[in-house]
Amino acid sequence: MSRTRARAVLTGVVVGLVAVALGATDTRDPFLLGGLFLTATAAAALVAANPAPVLYERGNAVSAAFTGVSTVGAFALAIGYGDGFAYAPALLGLALAWGGFAAGVVHAARSE
Repeated sequence: MSRTRARAVLTGVVVGLVAVALGATDTRDPFLLGGLFLTATAAAALVAANPAPVLYERGNAVSAAFTGVSTVGAFALAIGYGDGFAYAPALLGLALAWGGFAAGVVHAARSE
């Protein structure tokens, strides 16, 4: 495994653990927390492996629209799940959205 790939995986695991720690503030559901860990880890590893198109390109209307829609969706999940504001479903929704976005960016970059 190359150093860059190992660094991306390590970054993904750290982000996944932080997401689970935040999600555990309002739930102890092992399936929800496990799914959150796997999804956040995969999304962060994809972004860490190829950060430029996701983090550094400016002025892209598609990225701006995606950010707005994923944020509103995460808040909808957080408010609509149970009583009060639920962090775990919101984080899982964001991780799913950003994981899909990062996978699309990686696929597009490799197709060129």
